[in-house]
Amino acid sequence: MLIGRRNLRQRILGILLLSTFLLVFLLPAEVQAQNEIESIQIVAKLQENGSVIIRDHRIFYAEEGTEHYISLGNLGDSDLLSFVVYDENDAALDYEDDWDLDASFSEKAGKYGV
Repeated sequence: MLIGRRNLRQRILGILLLSTFLLVFLLPAEVQAQNEIESIQIVAKLQENGSVIIRDHRIFYAEEGTEHYISLGNLGDSDLLSFVVYDENDAALDYEDDWDLDASFSEKAGKYGV
Protein backbone atom coordinates (compact mmCIF):
# COMPACT_ATOMS: atom_id res chain seq x y z
CA MET A 1 0.00 0.00 0.00
CA LEU A 2 2.92 2.34 0.67
CA ILE A 3 4.23 1.68 -2.84
CA GLY A 4 0.80 2.51 -4.31
CA ARG A 5 0.72 5.88 -2.54
CA ARG A 6 4.25 6.68 -3.71
CA ASN A 7 3.32 5.90 -7.34
CA LEU A 8 0.17 8.02 -7.03
CA ARG A 9 2.18 10.96 -5.63
CA GLN A 10 4.72 10.63 -8.44
CA ARG A 11 1.96 10.59 -11.06
CA ILE A 12 0.25 13.63 -9.53
CA LEU A 13 3.57 15.46 -9.33
CA GLY A 14 4.33 14.55 -12.95
CA ILE A 15 0.92 15.80 -14.09
CA LEU A 16 1.38 19.06 -12.17
CA LEU A 17 4.84 19.62 -13.65
CA LEU A 18 3.61 18.87 -17.18
CA SER A 19 0.61 21.18 -16.71
CA THR A 20 2.83 23.98 -15.42
CA PHE A 21 5.22 23.53 -18.35
CA LEU A 22 2.38 23.65 -20.86
CA LEU A 23 0.84 26.74 -19.27
CA VAL A 24 4.13 28.63 -19.11
CA PHE A 25 5.46 27.83 -22.57
CA LEU A 26 2.38 27.38 -24.73
CA LEU A 27 0.16 30.27 -23.68
CA PRO A 28 0.80 33.51 -25.58
CA ALA A 29 2.66 36.15 -23.62
CA GLU A 30 1.13 39.59 -23.22
CA VAL A 31 3.21 42.16 -25.07
CA GLN A 32 3.07 45.83 -24.13
CA ALA A 33 3.64 48.34 -26.92
CA GLN A 34 6.38 50.78 -26.05
CA ASN A 35 8.77 53.29 -27.53
CA GLU A 36 12.40 52.72 -26.68
CA ILE A 37 15.62 54.61 -27.45
CA GLU A 38 18.50 52.19 -27.91
CA SER A 39 21.25 54.76 -28.43
CA ILE A 40 22.00 58.43 -29.14
CA GLN A 41 25.27 59.56 -30.70
CA ILE A 42 25.95 63.28 -31.26
CA VAL A 43 28.99 64.55 -33.18
CA ALA A 44 29.63 68.31 -33.60
CA LYS A 45 32.14 69.67 -36.15
CA LEU A 46 33.10 73.33 -35.82
CA GLN A 47 33.62 75.03 -39.20
CA GLU A 48 36.17 77.78 -39.95
CA ASN A 49 33.40 80.39 -40.31
CA GLY A 50 32.16 79.65 -36.77
CA SER A 51 29.17 77.57 -37.78
CA VAL A 52 28.81 74.00 -36.63
CA ILE A 53 27.61 70.84 -38.33
CA ILE A 54 25.89 68.49 -35.91
CA ARG A 55 25.07 64.88 -36.61
CA ASP A 56 22.54 63.42 -34.19
CA HIS A 57 22.21 59.68 -34.78
CA ARG A 58 19.46 57.89 -32.85
CA ILE A 59 18.36 54.31 -32.91
CA PHE A 60 14.90 53.92 -31.48
CA TYR A 61 11.95 51.59 -31.72
CA ALA A 62 8.51 53.14 -32.03
CA GLU A 63 5.44 51.09 -31.30
CA GLU A 64 3.06 53.94 -30.47
CA GLY A 65 2.24 57.30 -32.02
CA THR A 66 2.74 58.75 -35.47
CA GLU A 67 5.26 61.44 -34.57
CA HIS A 68 8.47 61.62 -32.61
CA TYR A 69 9.96 64.95 -31.60
CA ILE A 70 13.50 66.06 -30.92
CA SER A 71 13.45 69.18 -28.77
CA LEU A 72 16.31 71.58 -29.43
CA GLY A 73 15.63 73.77 -26.42
CA ASN A 74 16.81 77.37 -26.25
CA LEU A 75 19.09 78.10 -29.22
CA GLY A 76 19.88 81.62 -27.98
CA ASP A 77 21.18 83.71 -30.91
CA SER A 78 21.73 80.60 -33.03
CA ASP A 79 19.60 79.54 -35.99
CA LEU A 80 18.85 76.11 -37.35
CA LEU A 81 19.50 76.63 -41.06
CA SER A 82 18.85 73.16 -42.42
CA PHE A 83 18.41 69.59 -41.34
CA VAL A 84 17.70 66.23 -42.93
CA VAL A 85 16.11 63.12 -41.46
CA TYR A 86 17.23 59.68 -42.63
CA ASP A 87 15.59 56.29 -42.19
CA GLU A 88 17.22 53.09 -40.95
CA ASN A 89 18.67 52.48 -44.45
CA ASP A 90 20.31 55.96 -44.61
CA ALA A 91 17.76 57.12 -47.19
CA ALA A 92 16.72 60.77 -46.77
CA LEU A 93 13.05 61.31 -45.96
CA ASP A 94 10.98 63.91 -47.86
CA TYR A 95 10.64 67.31 -46.18
CA GLU A 96 7.09 68.68 -45.84
CA ASP A 97 6.84 72.49 -45.59
CA ASP A 98 3.36 72.38 -44.09
CA TRP A 99 3.45 69.53 -41.56
CA ASP A 100 -0.02 68.16 -40.83
CA LEU A 101 -0.26 67.00 -37.22
CA ASP A 102 -3.57 65.28 -37.94
CA ALA A 103 -2.37 63.24 -40.92
CA SER A 104 -2.50 59.46 -40.64
CA PHE A 105 0.52 57.26 -40.05
CA SER A 106 0.55 56.19 -43.72
CA GLU A 107 0.36 59.83 -44.87
CA LYS A 108 3.36 60.72 -42.68
CA ALA A 109 5.43 57.67 -43.67
CA GLY A 110 8.73 58.61 -45.32
CA LYS A 111 8.34 62.31 -44.50
CA TYR A 112 9.45 64.81 -41.86
CA GLY A 113 8.74 68.42 -41.02
CA VAL A 114 8.56 71.09 -38.37
